[in-house]
Amino acid sequence: MTIPFGVNLSFCVKRWVTPGLWAKLVREELGVDLVQFSYDLIDPTWPDDLLSELARELREATAAHSLTVHSAFVGLAHYTYNQLLHPDDRVRDVAEEWLGRAYRFAALPGIARVGGPSGLSPHGSMAGRRTKSRRLITATSSRACCGWPRSRIGTA
Repeated sequence: MTIPFGVNLSFCVKRWVTPGLWAKLVREELGVDLVQFSYDLIDPTWPDDLLSELARELREATAAHSLTVHSAFVGLAHYTYNQLLHPDDRVRDVAEEWLGRAYRFAALPGIARVGGPSGLSPHGSMAGRRTKSRRLITATSSRACCGWPRSRIGTA
């Protein structure tokens, strides 16, 4: 059995921030051909025209260096907040919008998977696992989550 070996690009933050920089580093210096993109490198809330250009650059750099992008990680910045498990509906709505934009960006260069922690339940603010489960179920099944049709949720 062969186990694929790759690298998460979170280590590139602030130093190798463009696809041309990190693609060359990963392929030529690390000798790796499989990567997990990190949203610490590109914020999906940036303007659409910029995201389109960055997606093109990502596609071209990975092709030029024979890299496969396995998936996109929400990143450490997004991970620091409570997101879909925040007690305030408005914060959960913002988190859902962010995730929707993350999914849309990932689709532009052909990244098939987006993942990361869904949030964190604040201590003392919820009645345990049942509330957490209800919030996650609401976020993913009561409507098309993050702008994606239900048929795509959990299938990437």
